[in-house]
Amino acid sequence: MTKGQAVRKYQVAATFSNDVVEWSFAIQTEDAQEHVLKVRDGEEIPTLVDLCRRDLSIYYDPQTRTLRSGWNAPGRTDELK
Repeated sequence: MTKGQAVRKYQVAATFSNDVVEWSFAIQTEDAQEHVLKVRDGEEIPTLVDLCRRDLSIYYDPQTRTLRSGWNAPGRTDELK
């Protein structure tokens, strides 16, 4: 699996248009590229934010538009080698 680029920063935006809220989740990767991902349901925003806050190994692959965590072991805080 392609690792992608590590996520360094994230931003949540809500755009109001005709009394409808449109959500987006923007990320900046380690190579300073910015990617804006539209979020269909605002209920998904807390999950995305929580994932980025709790896990320091979040990666984004712009080719597949995939946001994922790195490999983690349950109950361990150190990175597996």
